[in-house]
Amino acid sequence: MKENRCIHCGAIIPEGRFSCYICEKSKLSKHDKVMMGLKDIANALNIDIDYIEDEEHQYLICDGQKICTTYLTLKEIRQEFFGYVFIKEWKYKCDHDFYKKFINYIKLYWE
Repeated sequence: MKENRCIHCGAIIPEGRFSCYICEKSKLSKHDKVMMGLKDIANALNIDIDYIEDEEHQYLICDGQKICTTYLTLKEIRQEFFGYVFIKEWKYKCDHDFYKKFINYIKLYWE
């Protein structure tokens, strides 16, 4: 049986949750939580990431590509990151008719 783990610290957590109670209650900023969850994966894939919060918007920046993540949860930010990884890794490998529509859907909130 696969263990469910916190996306921030790796602690074992109940089924259906994405983060442990300690990470949820801690005073970590959203920037810190995002970076904790994605930094190791990004380093393994040679992707330079950062998370920027200004007064109106929040952005995940992957290799200079700004992805708007305003009002997104940590899980949704992670999904946007993996959308970037998918496009980066499969950019020239797919020749399907719907590939362009699929890529445009992934890039919906990119700037």
